[in-house]
Amino acid sequence: MWVVGASSGIGSAMAKEFSRLGANIVISARRGKELDTLVDHVTSLDGRSEGAAAIPFDATELDVAPEVAKAAVEKFGQLDVLCLCQGISNRGKVAETDISVDQKCFNVNFFSYVALAKAVLPFFLGQGSGAFVVISSVQGFFSLPQRAPYSASKQALHGYFDALRAEVDHLNIQVNIVAPGYVRTELSLNALTTSSDCTHGKMDATTDGGYAPDYLARKAVAGVVAKKELIIIAQPKAVAAIWLKRIFPSLLSRTMKNRGAKLDRAGPKS
Repeated sequence: MWVVGASSGIGSAMAKEFSRLGANIVISARRGKELDTLVDHVTSLDGRSEGAAAIPFDATELDVAPEVAKAAVEKFGQLDVLCLCQGISNRGKVAETDISVDQKCFNVNFFSYVALAKAVLPFFLGQGSGAFVVISSVQGFFSLPQRAPYSASKQALHGYFDALRAEVDHLNIQVNIVAPGYVRTELSLNALTTSSDCTHGKMDATTDGGYAPDYLARKAVAGVVAKKELIIIAQPKAVAAIWLKRIFPSLLSRTMKNRGAKLDRAGPKS
């Protein structure tokens, strides 16, 4: 299998969990040093000297997707699962956020997923099987104030991969969307603010108190093995918000408007 965005956080944890179940792992991200460390960790755990391999690349360079996908397939001679974990968030009001932030969020959270899925799909079609594991967010269902680019990119992700599932499910190709709530990763530290060159640089309290990545990975992989189309792993408030969006959307809208007004008065909160 191939895990993209594997240098830290959820991606690293997903690679470890799939490897624990006996899979050969190809891992990718921009940071080659972290990938090498993960390869060493995975191979030391299962004793397989060739159980993991790294292909560093920048997923936002969309043109290289076909070439990198071919290399990933060739590492172990086949590819059964593509797990897409790369992601970036934002912190800031729409009125104060440069369009470069919207573009970067979509390039990382949406277009890189699409490019890699399109590059791998011919291999899955050729072998008559495969699985796309898409790491999204509960914000794929509802939007938070001061998270407009992030929320929008995740909702686009759901729309795209729901459509792909409808096209390929009868061809023995599954699409699993994983929607986490708060997870203890570097997401808030690296979140963009007013422009694509400015980062939040702080660990939000909600993120710091989130699920451990290893816990998230265990739950997610169990859902993939069970062939669940949608795997929600989130705190009770987030799950309630998803249901409110479906059943009482006006109540959720009022809640978010109140939250937006408080943020406007008090500034960004963690």
